[in-house]
Amino acid sequence: MAETPTDLRIEPMAAVDIEAVVRLQIETLQDSLVTQLGARFLRHFHAHALDDAGTIGLVARTGEGSLAGFTVGTIDGERFRRRLRARLLLPLVLALAVRPALARRFALSLLQREPPSAVAAELLLLAVHDDHRRRHVGTGLLDTLESRFLEAGVSDYRVAVRSWLKPALDFYGSHAFEVEAEASVLGAPMTYLRRRVRGTALPGNG
Repeated sequence: MAETPTDLRIEPMAAVDIEAVVRLQIETLQDSLVTQLGARFLRHFHAHALDDAGTIGLVARTGEGSLAGFTVGTIDGERFRRRLRARLLLPLVLALAVRPALARRFALSLLQREPPSAVAAELLLLAVHDDHRRRHVGTGLLDTLESRFLEAGVSDYRVAVRSWLKPALDFYGSHAFEVEAEASVLGAPMTYLRRRVRGTALPGNG
């Protein structure tokens, strides 16, 4: 696996990082329904993630301290979403009130279920600033997230990617993710990929 730049620091995400993380998410992850809910909602979302013991937030900084990328993962995706709905109902309602076109889509998302999976842990978000692409920032974030997953006893995790986002699919494919399922989510195709955490034994070998 490629090495990350020597001037890159990967650290736990903190409250002081939220504004920069929100800006980067809006710039790079426009296809995400969560991103489309706007900056105000995203501030609440990331504050909630930081407050959840089962969630792992990481930021990548350059030597000068600017944000090069971030990732958010959880050891239990279903639990995270249940907790999210309970904690962020008011911010969600306020976001949808000024984005009526999203209200129907979001209502459908509450009724739809993801394809069944034995894998609980999830990579929820991964974003890299355009100025730092092809410098292995994403790889460094992924490696560090996996280290945290390993410490939490996670052996496998999954990620959902819109099926038309070929650069994202190519990135995950180059990092040994395998397609687990494909489904229509909110009327558009979604690809679910799965990866084994490096350093964990294969079933039957331990």
